[in-house]
Amino acid sequence: MLSTDTHGAPHSGGAAHPHDGDAIVEVEQELLGALLTMPDAFPAVVGLVTPEHFAEPIHARIFAAIEARQTAGAPANPATLAVDLGSDWLQPLEGLGMTLGQYIARLATAPAPAVMIRPHARDVRDSGALRLLSGAVAEATTTGGMPGDQLTRIFTAVDEARALVVEREGARRAAGEVSGALVERVNAARMGEPIETGATSGWPALDALMGGWRPGQLVVIAGRPGMGKTTVGTSSAWQSAAAGNPGLFFSHELGEEDWSARVLADMATCRGEAIHYASVRRANLMDRQMSRLLEADARLKTLPLYADFSSRLSVAQIKARVLATKRSLAAKGEQLRTVYIDYLKYLTATDRYKGNRVYEIGEITAGLRAMAKEMGVCVVLLAQLNRGVEARDDKRPQLSDLRESGDIEADADVVLFVFREEYYLTREAEGKDCKPETLARLDQVRGTVELIAAKNRNGATSSVTLEVDIAASAVRDPSKEGVH
Repeated sequence: MLSTDTHGAPHSGGAAHPHDGDAIVEVEQELLGALLTMPDAFPAVVGLVTPEHFAEPIHARIFAAIEARQTAGAPANPATLAVDLGSDWLQPLEGLGMTLGQYIARLATAPAPAVMIRPHARDVRDSGALRLLSGAVAEATTTGGMPGDQLTRIFTAVDEARALVVEREGARRAAGEVSGALVERVNAARMGEPIETGATSGWPALDALMGGWRPGQLVVIAGRPGMGKTTVGTSSAWQSAAAGNPGLFFSHELGEEDWSARVLADMATCRGEAIHYASVRRANLMDRQMSRLLEADARLKTLPLYADFSSRLSVAQIKARVLATKRSLAAKGEQLRTVYIDYLKYLTATDRYKGNRVYEIGEITAGLRAMAKEMGVCVVLLAQLNRGVEARDDKRPQLSDLRESGDIEADADVVLFVFREEYYLTREAEGKDCKPETLARLDQVRGTVELIAAKNRNGATSSVTLEVDIAASAVRDPSKEGVH
């Protein structure tokens, strides 16, 4: 617990190591003191420490106030925090015999030396990760349950702790350095060298519109149930990997066998004969189909495509697993290019906005966009649209259909809507009052899916039409191999 020394300055008492409970409190105090008294200190801790790293909740609160001021480009010191905190400045702190304002003022009297700011920040960060791990182990071993469940909880905490200590340094670069790199690439392209683009989506028509799955981007693929979001995701993932782009697919909706059945059916489908994934699951295949399935399986084993079937992951857990995959690939001289997540509904947020799903979704999408930039990958996030689409005569999705779902539209670099007109026309055709023009239109759009680029931060908003066989989980560009 916090205490004060003979001069009234807060301290924690003597401890042997900065990660011991009392000693880390003193480290936190000295770090906050430096941030309150040295105007140039804050940039040194950016990317190293966040409020959740602090052991003492009051320290987390003070750091958050400092961070808010610094992010806004304003000075952070006891005087300015007094304005920001308002009446809270006079809040008594239990056990310390002083108010919050007095405590902040005392922190400013005992700052860490400038040379110790970054080491202190690392100690605070690492201590936060250790607390997370120790708490998870204690909870897993005291709450009981099957050993496998206990291990799952511990492994989840390990993932979160690993993400907690990832440093986000090196983001600040001179503008001339950034522009110079761009000019070099442009000049090289003019001299005939191939220009690097994003990983292929698997469909040249979509790549021409978007430039492929670009590193650092968050691409949201959204649609109503039955439109084929998962089909688009799995088909893109293996086709992109087949073109040499390593990818990681988080399948929260489908289990291992269902996901594998879809991918293999898609890979085994060729012009003239489709293999339905339901037939694969039921082992209802003819000899030639089984032969093609075995060929697809052998090919899939050679592709740089990885799948994770864990459920209810947080952004921190996903980030830790993406980082582990990046490092594993880097050891082999390869680079992770794409991360697919199926789908948004199954991701968990922190407790910050507990009970407010709109804010939780905003927290998740902001975290995924930050991860895409930090990791240099394209994150392809599948999401379900609300029922508002069904109430309109024109069922094509619009950006307004996303605006009740947190900050998805704002955070996404690209929003692609999946639209199968065939799905709705088939339902109309089954009605008693079906019109001849409905049947004619159904024949025109049968076996097609429209990908509508409603938002494209670096390109035009348009759409592409691809061939699809939902039963085979197959999507093809008509300019390449067809589905049927």
